[in-house]
Amino acid sequence: MRWFRLLFTLSIALAVVGCAGKPVPILTGPNPFASDDGITGCYTNFAVGTLVVDATYGTAITDESIGGTGPVLWPTGYTGRQSGSEVEVVDREGHVVARTGNRYQIEGAFTGDNPRAWLACGYVLPK
Repeated sequence: MRWFRLLFTLSIALAVVGCAGKPVPILTGPNPFASDDGITGCYTNFAVGTLVVDATYGTAITDESIGGTGPVLWPTGYTGRQSGSEVEVVDREGHVVARTGNRYQIEGAFTGDNPRAWLACGYVLPK
């Protein structure tokens, strides 16, 4: 009976580890509005659209207001992981903040030239 419990516990642990999802590279970078005193600002603009898988940058948003799609630049420390055929974006504390295939309102603005990306510097709200 003890062996059965041990094998059962081991199989559950392996199943949980197996469900964690493989890492997926996503585009990340520092917030240009972060200051040394810990205060972080953001643009007052936002994009609304479906978050999609991007083969080069991990995630992209189809911004309905401009009718185009661009990669998302997530804050430094965010990571991506595979979840079936989708990509989950995980914050520094380990919380899933977004998942491709879903619609979001993401505070920020387009920035940069190569690539021109949506700087996600504020809230991420499901729509």
